[in-house]
Amino acid sequence: MAKSRSLIVLLVGAVMAMVPGLGTIAQARELPADVRFDLNARVLDGGEQVVAVTLDTSGLGRVDARSLSVDSFTVHAKGVSPVPVVAPEAIYSEYDADRVITGVSVRNGDIVIELASGFGVPAANTLGYLAVAARNVMLDLTYTITQNEPVTLMNGRSISLGSFEQGDLLDPEVDAFTYGQWDGMNYRLATPKGNRPANRPLVVWLHGNGEGGVSADEYNNESQLRANRGALGPATTEAQRILGGAYVLAPQVPDTWYNIDAAGYDATLKAMIDDVVRTYRIDASRIYLMGASAGGFMTVRTAGAYPQFFAAAVPTAPALFLTRTQEYTATADQVLLLKDTPTWLVHAQNDPTVPFDKASQWAYDLLAPSGNVLISLYDNVVWDGVTFNGHWSWIYTAHNDPSTPDGQHLWQWMAEQTR
Repeated sequence: MAKSRSLIVLLVGAVMAMVPGLGTIAQARELPADVRFDLNARVLDGGEQVVAVTLDTSGLGRVDARSLSVDSFTVHAKGVSPVPVVAPEAIYSEYDADRVITGVSVRNGDIVIELASGFGVPAANTLGYLAVAARNVMLDLTYTITQNEPVTLMNGRSISLGSFEQGDLLDPEVDAFTYGQWDGMNYRLATPKGNRPANRPLVVWLHGNGEGGVSADEYNNESQLRANRGALGPATTEAQRILGGAYVLAPQVPDTWYNIDAAGYDATLKAMIDDVVRTYRIDASRIYLMGASAGGFMTVRTAGAYPQFFAAAVPTAPALFLTRTQEYTATADQVLLLKDTPTWLVHAQNDPTVPFDKASQWAYDLLAPSGNVLISLYDNVVWDGVTFNGHWSWIYTAHNDPSTPDGQHLWQWMAEQTR
């Protein structure tokens, strides 16, 4: 389980508030024990957010849910950079604000405070963007819970909860991945259901540039799972059903995949994958390499370096040409090394960071004579009615949206590829 960075005892405020028919909270029964609360997070298409807070009240007696409302508590969130910044513009998404409460309920005796969430909702994200390093970093999170009204038990007793103690940051999808390291490179691994299942496929997800390491202290082996659903998509129940129960490996580069030549990251990845395959007795004929942006560039380069190893390659918005520098990051000869590897390119045509025509379209045109390449081009990136940055076409990949003219979707196509 990932730990929230702060563990703080927070005293209840506003305990003298008047409640009609119940007297003051001060007159209610005070409980000496601290009430622990956990932060419940979920990775949305725009990144991970805290979507609820669960108060550990199951041992205090049966709470009457009818006594709870969105006004029963106030939830204040503070998220600050773990890396010192010299100016406010040096990091985006820091905050110090009250969260909007959308509902309060009782589940298994615990009080659950539901919080507003979704793309653009303020003070909800667990990651901040460190502009000076162009990296996503885990924010130091401090949540303050204030009880505004007494809680009523089913026996009619009204109670004030005393004080609150922040516990863990919980995200079941992220927590399902275990920690690992190979030759100085961190990774997370999700294991399919079953008792150490063998002869299963392996999906390798390579993150974008924003999820690489910042420094030795901030090389946290988490951002590649929390920043978007790229790695989580193949681990969902639907994907696992289609793929027949696959392992999902999500490495995190210490700095940037663009250092592939100087640091030999393709060789490190290959050795890491070999070790995972041996350890878990994975089907070596069904290893699928996926990646987005800088990870898409790394997918092209790594699959090309080992042309007989991967059963399929899926580069999404591959950073083979960068608008910022107006330079190609791979040569035509390096792209052509993919001609024997089934490849599916995914890109949005309004991508402001990686121009589709000089990246995915260029690679497709080079590989088309091999008859071994597919491409899905989107006008823009819109999902569930929300318009995202045009560079975020990995949202389509994570939701298995790309399809062939005859209706075969990406994961189904992957499942058919073998070496």
